[in-house]
Amino acid sequence: MTKKIIMVLLFIALIGGVFSYYQKNHGNKSVVQKLPADIEPAYGDSIIYGSIGEPSILNPILASDSSSFDIIDLVYNGLVKYDKDIKLVGDLAE
Repeated sequence: MTKKIIMVLLFIALIGGVFSYYQKNHGNKSVVQKLPADIEPAYGDSIIYGSIGEPSILNPILASDSSSFDIIDLVYNGLVKYDKDIKLVGDLAE
C-alpha cells in the first residue's frame, strides 16, 4: 500500500515538474502576432476565414451542419435582418 502511495506522489511530482518547465519556457509566447501600427490594411484583398470543417453543401435549404451555415451566412442575404436594437428591418425586402 505504501509503495502505491509513493508511486502516485512521485508521478504527481513528475507531472508538476514537467508543467512548470513548460510554463517557464513556453507560457509567455503569444499565438497572435501583432502588426506594427504604421501598416495600412490592404483593401480589396482576399478574405481568409477559419472554419471548423468543410461545408457539406452550400444550398441554404438543404444545409444541416454548422460549417455549411458559417459559409452560407457570408454568401447569402435574407429577406429581413436584425438591427442594433434587435428589431427586424428589411435586408432584401422593402
